[in-house]
Amino acid sequence: MDNRTKKISMLVVLGLILALMVTYFTYYVNTKAPLPSPGSVVKPSFLKSVYEPMRNPAGVAVDNDAKQVYVADAGSQSIHVLDLAGTNKFEIKYIDKKDKKKTLVAPVYCAVSNKGELYVSDRSLAGIYIFNSKGEFVKEFFPNNDSKFSWAPLGITIDKNGRIYFADVGQEHRVVVCKPDGKVDFTIGKTGYVQKVADKPGSFYFPNKIVVDDEGYIYVTDGNNRRIQVFDKKGKFHKVLMSGGALKGLSLDEEQNLIYVPDVFNCTVDVFDLAGKKIYAFAEPGSGNGQLNFPSDVALSDSGQVYIVDQGNNRLQIWKKPIQSNDIFRQAAAFAPYFAIAIAALAVAFVAIWKYLSPGLGKK
Repeated sequence: MDNRTKKISMLVVLGLILALMVTYFTYYVNTKAPLPSPGSVVKPSFLKSVYEPMRNPAGVAVDNDAKQVYVADAGSQSIHVLDLAGTNKFEIKYIDKKDKKKTLVAPVYCAVSNKGELYVSDRSLAGIYIFNSKGEFVKEFFPNNDSKFSWAPLGITIDKNGRIYFADVGQEHRVVVCKPDGKVDFTIGKTGYVQKVADKPGSFYFPNKIVVDDEGYIYVTDGNNRRIQVFDKKGKFHKVLMSGGALKGLSLDEEQNLIYVPDVFNCTVDVFDLAGKKIYAFAEPGSGNGQLNFPSDVALSDSGQVYIVDQGNNRLQIWKKPIQSNDIFRQAAAFAPYFAIAIAALAVAFVAIWKYLSPGLGKK
C-alpha cells in the first residue's frame, strides 16, 4: 500500500467512526425515546409477567435507590423482594428480631421512605411494620407511639419530609397523618358512602392507596366511592377526580403529570392527567400476556418500568412506560454532553491528521 493510500485510509476510518457515533446517537434517541406523531397517544408496552413466588399479591412499591421492587403477598404471608427486571431476590416474613414464629399474616400495602426503609401494612395484624432494604425487621410503627391505638391500616406512604400517611378503615374511614416522630398531626375525612362521585367531599368508603406529590398534595383512592380525592398538605379538600370504576391502587408520574389507576373490575389501568381527564387506558381482561384480572396496585420506577399487581392471576406484570414527545429532548439532553465531548475529540483528531497529511495527499 503506497503512502497516499495509507493517508486516505486513515481519514476514511475517522469518517466511519464519526458516522457510527451519529448512528448510535440516533438509535439511542429512537429506542429510548421514540418520538410520537403530533396528537398521538403512546401507551405502555408489555414486557413480562412474574409468577413465582406469587400466591395472592396485593400491593407494590419501588425503591429506586436500592433498585428493588417490593410486592406484598397475603397468600405467602410475606413481601417478595425483586430486582427491577423482576428476578426474585429474597422474602421478608419475620416481624421480630428474635422470635422467628412471629411473621406477617396478610400484608396488603407497602411503601418506601427517603431513608430506604420499607413500611408494610398487615390487614390481619392491624399494624404497620418497618424493615430495612436488606429485609431485616426494624420496628413496629404505632401512631402516637401507642401500642393500643385503635386502627385498621391499609394504604401507606411517607413524604419527602418523613411524614407518615395511612388509610384507616377501623372505627372511622379516614386518612391519618403523622409527624416523623409518629405523633398524629391531623386526620382527614370520615366514613360516608356516596351515589355520585362529586357528593360529600371528604367522606370515604374504604380508602386504600395514598400518594403525596412534591407540592404536598395528598391523593387518596376512595375505593368503594369510585373516585380519587385530593387534599392540600394541611388536609383541606382540594378536588375530586373521577374514575370509571372501583379502584384500590394509584401511582403518580410527576415527570409526565399523569396518574396511573388500576380499575379492578374493568381489568385495565386508566391514565389521567392531573386535572382528572382520562388520557387512555391500557391492558384488557384475561389471563394472557398484557391481560389483567383484578389489578390491585401499580408503581412506577425512575427507569421507566410500570409494575402492576395482577391479583386475580397471582402475578406481577411489568410494562414499559411510554416516552412522550417532551421527554425525547430530556433523554437526548442527558446523553448529549457525552456525545458532544466525543465528537469534539474526534474533530480535533480529524483536523490534526488532515493538516499533517494534506500536503502529501497529492503525492504518490
